[in-house]
Amino acid sequence: MNVILISSSAPDNLWGEVLLTAYFLQNRIPHKKTGNTPYELWRGYQPNLKYLRVWGCLAKVMLLDPKKRKIGSKTSDCMFLGYVEHSVAYRFLVLKSDVIEHNTIVETKNVEFFEHIFPLKVLDPKKRKIGSKTSDCMFLGYAEHSVAYRFLVLKSDVIEHNTIVETKNVEFFKHIFPLKVSETLEQSIVIIVMPCVKF
Repeated sequence: MNVILISSSAPDNLWGEVLLTAYFLQNRIPHKKTGNTPYELWRGYQPNLKYLRVWGCLAKVMLLDPKKRKIGSKTSDCMFLGYVEHSVAYRFLVLKSDVIEHNTIVETKNVEFFEHIFPLKVLDPKKRKIGSKTSDCMFLGYAEHSVAYRFLVLKSDVIEHNTIVETKNVEFFKHIFPLKVSETLEQSIVIIVMPCVKF
């Protein structure tokens, strides 16, 4: 399970999806003593393995009939999550779409797979093809022996939260104070007057 998460660079919160897929595949692997799969023993016939796919790969999911449009994209960029239990459909996490909400899980069989592309794979820690290419940080000061700045990471897809980083590849937003008390209840935190940045 851990190998699947690491090889696809998927976040740890998808472990449940990986576990379901591992369970699905385990039931289709022949037992070394009997030579039969658990699926075969239960159902009485061999499983079809032609529709198995690489977990975490990129998939272009065709839009469902009610959401089809004449103009614009007719697919959504998704990540393959696994198999639907009582159907020939697959499960996907929506990464980029004009009509389906981001991070929604959809089930469909109308899809084109790109099994050599892993959309969440981080090649360079700060460069991603899909997802945010910046991190929200708070300015802390200047690096001691360089022309870089020091920042505290507040929100990032690739750098751990509350990490201190030094860089000069940055865009300052001097009018935004990230730790100022928000109007919304979810984000009420302490007032600290420091400019917010993205790098």
